[in-house]
Amino acid sequence: MNEDLYVRLYRRLNKKGDVFKLAKIFDIPEGVLFAILSQKIVRKTKRDYHGLKKQSRRLLKQWKNGKSLLKLSEERKFSPVLIASFVLRENGMSKKHFREYLHNPQEVTNPRISREILEVLEEEVVYSPEAAEIQRENGKNAEKRIAEWLDKQGTEYITEAEARALHQKTPDFLLKDVFSVNGKNIFWVESKASFGDKIQMKGDYHRQLKHYVSLFGDGMVVYWHGYLNDTSSPQDFPYDDHVLISNSDLIEDSGCLNSKEN
Repeated sequence: MNEDLYVRLYRRLNKKGDVFKLAKIFDIPEGVLFAILSQKIVRKTKRDYHGLKKQSRRLLKQWKNGKSLLKLSEERKFSPVLIASFVLRENGMSKKHFREYLHNPQEVTNPRISREILEVLEEEVVYSPEAAEIQRENGKNAEKRIAEWLDKQGTEYITEAEARALHQKTPDFLLKDVFSVNGKNIFWVESKASFGDKIQMKGDYHRQLKHYVSLFGDGMVVYWHGYLNDTSSPQDFPYDDHVLISNSDLIEDSGCLNSKEN
C-alpha cells in the first residue's frame, strides 16, 4: 500500500462501519482496514484516555439526559467500551461488575444499560472481550502459518516460549537451521498480525527487533496485513538493513526462499 492511500484511509477510519464502506470503495481486504483502525484506536486511547476520563461527570449528565453511550462515543470518536466504563463507573458501577457485564450483558437487570452495553459491544473494535479474543486468535493463526511454512522448508526452530528459558527477549521463531531469503541468511522470524505503518514499524524496532539483531543476528519480520510501500518480495527494514520485512505473500508463495543453509 502506498503512503498516499494509507493516509487517506487512516483519516477516514474512525469506527467499524467505516471498514466495510472503505473496503468496497477501495477494494481492500477488511482485515487490513481493521488492523489500521485498531492501531489508530489504540494510539488515540493512549493520547486522550486521561483527558476524557476527567470528563466522566459531564458524560454521565449527558447520558442521564438521554444521550446513549454509543452516541457519546461517536461524538468523541473514542472507544465505545471505554466511554461506557467512564459513564457507568461514575454512576456507581464497580469495575468488577462492569467487566462482568461486558462478558455477560444479559445479566444486567437495568433494561437501558443492558441494551446500551450490547450496542457498544457491537461497535467496539479493540476493547471488548470479543475483540480481544479475535486479536489473540489472529496472532496465534499468524504464528501457526509461519510454523507450517518453516516446517515445509524443513527448517528447525525454537519457539518463543521455549527460547524464553534462555533469553529474556526472544523472537517468535529462533531458527536452528539458518536459511537464505533473497540472498540474506536469517536467524529468526517475528510475526506481527498488524499493518506496518511508520509508527508501528519504529515502535516494533525499538521494543523488539533491534534487540533480536543484537542477540541473534539478522532476521525477518512478517507484517500479515502488509506495510507501507510493500511488495510481493521481502525488502530491507526501513530502520535496519539487518532485518528483512515481508507481508504474507512470502508465506503463501515461498519462491523467494532461495536455499536452506547446511
